[in-house]
Amino acid sequence: MIKVSANPRTVDLMRDHIDSDCSGLLTDGQPLEEAGEELLEVLTRTINGRLTRAEVLGHREFTITKLYRSA
Repeated sequence: MIKVSANPRTVDLMRDHIDSDCSGLLTDGQPLEEAGEELLEVLTRTINGRLTRAEVLGHREFTITKLYRSA
């Protein structure tokens, strides 16, 4: 499981759990194409053997609990 979040509060509180931080889309005006490229890079590294944060931490959940409303 690759965990992706664009909610800046969730990323701040759960940084160790997030594989791809897309919060720049909401907070810094990051272009969608750039965020997509970063996510593709995470996916490529994972396909090539990099462990996901869930694997590193030994987690088995399927979703991140929603802590806050989206920004």
